[in-house]
Amino acid sequence: MRRCEILSYVVIGLVEALEPIVVTGKYGRGAFYRALDYIPSSTLSGAIVSELRGSEKLPENLSELKESLARNTIWLSNAYPIADEVSLGIFDPLPLPLTTLALKDGRYVSSALVAAEVKKKGDLDVVKVLYELNPKVGRIFAYVEGNCVKIVNPYPKKVYTRVCLDLKTRTVFTSERNTGLLYTIEYVDVEEKPPRFIFRGVVDREVLDFLKGGLELKVGSRRAQGYGLIKLSIKESMELDKYLRERSLIIGKTLASGYLTVDVVTYLRNERNLEKLGRILCQRVRRDNVKKWLLNVFTLYRNVVCPGGVYVLEPNVSSDELARLEVKPPDDPIVRLHGLDMLFFNNPIH
Repeated sequence: MRRCEILSYVVIGLVEALEPIVVTGKYGRGAFYRALDYIPSSTLSGAIVSELRGSEKLPENLSELKESLARNTIWLSNAYPIADEVSLGIFDPLPLPLTTLALKDGRYVSSALVAAEVKKKGDLDVVKVLYELNPKVGRIFAYVEGNCVKIVNPYPKKVYTRVCLDLKTRTVFTSERNTGLLYTIEYVDVEEKPPRFIFRGVVDREVLDFLKGGLELKVGSRRAQGYGLIKLSIKESMELDKYLRERSLIIGKTLASGYLTVDVVTYLRNERNLEKLGRILCQRVRRDNVKKWLLNVFTLYRNVVCPGGVYVLEPNVSSDELARLEVKPPDDPIVRLHGLDMLFFNNPIH
């Protein structure tokens, strides 16, 4: 049986930070831990699973964890920053750090279809349009509301510096040179207006009922030191079958242009699967190796495509299949928990 056939609901959810959030990305020089500007899907899903399974014995290994996770379906996107007043619905794309964003005459546009047109037709006039775009837009998140492109800047970050402790003695760590060590961590602070984030995903009925009333969770690190408290709520939900029917109609109308845009919503493991959807005309993506910490072990995903990557294809697949792929999570429960391989097709921003 296909995983898609046993899922229940597509959801759009909101996260509001009640305390400063420490979710660090890569380690930097000088013992500096840089914070992410979004909440990773693995962090969000892990917090939900911990709360859902609160009274149960913790799994002792990955095999036990997979068996536990297989009982439910939780496949969530990253939670991306959103403006205070948001009217995004269940069929709308999330605010994404799209690699194709550019400025033209003071307006934000996407260069994806222009680049595809150049590749497809080789028209010099189209090339001139491409050169008129300014790709230096910085790190921003973009989505479409009505007919307007909306931009969300990352929430400002602050830093704190602490003294390193010895893991055995729990006193100040002293190096061979008889000196102590310091480390610095970035975090997203809670100011007058608490940071808000939005995510989408696919969950079963039990998980939806658990989340529907809203709940408070702790995410990230330093949770025992006054960091990481969030309020999670479900903004909208829809039965999977109904979503597939309506989403297929929406995608079908956009395929008449002869192009299919693919936005990478969460880390994508294998882009070769996209070749089954049509001929890739152009792509603008960034790749990286990503580590996820689980049960005291790192899971390494090599050479994955980072969120915000964009592909443009000449489609040879039906709108029904595209709608199904948007809500078909990975079969592996661990990969599903980490939120990998989520895509969105024909984002109107392009």
